Amino acid sequence: MGLEKIGVIFGLSGYYMNSDSAIISGTEIFLGPTLRYYATKQIFLETTTFFQYSWNQIRTPEQISAGNWYIPRVDFAGIKCQVGVGYSKRLIKNVYLEPLVGYQIYWKWYATYANNQPYELYETSHNFIFSLCLQYSF
Repeated sequence: MGLEKIGVIFGLSGYYMNSDSAIISGTEIFLGPTLRYYATKQIFLETTTFFQYSWNQIRTPEQISAGNWYIPRVDFAGIKCQVGVGYSKRLIKNVYLEPLVGYQIYWKWYATYANNQPYELYETSHNFIFSLCLQYSF
């Protein structure tokens, strides 16, 4: 229990958000250092500074009519906190496979390209996630 892992995490997440104007679902690949606090063997709070690449599917009438359902986005910097229930399986020395179902809150700055226009945005958001991570701990 307690602070057990300081490591580098590489993973793949799926997420779903429902806002007033759109339903957004997507997949992201992320890489970054992580600090994890375990409440039990499976329940933990994790803070990660990450680099991430996302594929988003946005369903709004405007996006559908523009034929722009998938908007790729590159996140250059962000801080993410997530709480979830996961399982940590040791594969080899200091390398773990970790599926996680949880909830995340994050702030990030990102660059995106949509409707033939580049954008730079700041975002604070939250969503439910499922992730599958390979983590190297030291």
